[in-house]
Amino acid sequence: MGKKFADASGMTILPQHSVIDLFGKPTLIMHGDTLCIQDEAYQRYRKKVHNPLIQWLFFRLPLSVRRRIGEKLRAGSAKSNQQKSYEIMDVDQDEVKRVMQECNVTQLVHGHTHRPALHDISLGTDLAQRIVLGDWYTQLCLGLH
Repeated sequence: MGKKFADASGMTILPQHSVIDLFGKPTLIMHGDTLCIQDEAYQRYRKKVHNPLIQWLFFRLPLSVRRRIGEKLRAGSAKSNQQKSYEIMDVDQDEVKRVMQECNVTQLVHGHTHRPALHDISLGTDLAQRIVLGDWYTQLCLGLH
């Protein structure tokens, strides 16, 4: 989604890392894909598709062409993911801790991995929690405490 769509919809596009107050607790919210640093092929792909020049060119293509490209990319991603191990496609625990400490939070909410769960984390002397949301299609969101 772009700025034009967000403006028309009354939405705000958040930065990659956003710290919000969630029920009185500073909480980092993010997509989660940047935490999967062991999936080097995905990280290379992500770097390309987030390149402003590539995005500018892509959005100047006709919608029908963009849809075909999107379908091919999704099919390729699904095929590639079948060959990857669980560990590669999941978050890297050290990266999770690094990002949480960098943002000075003890609670993180993200998606991307499509494996909803609550994970307790030790951040030095602090107890922290990582909340993974399910996808929008088949999984319910977890209750927050």
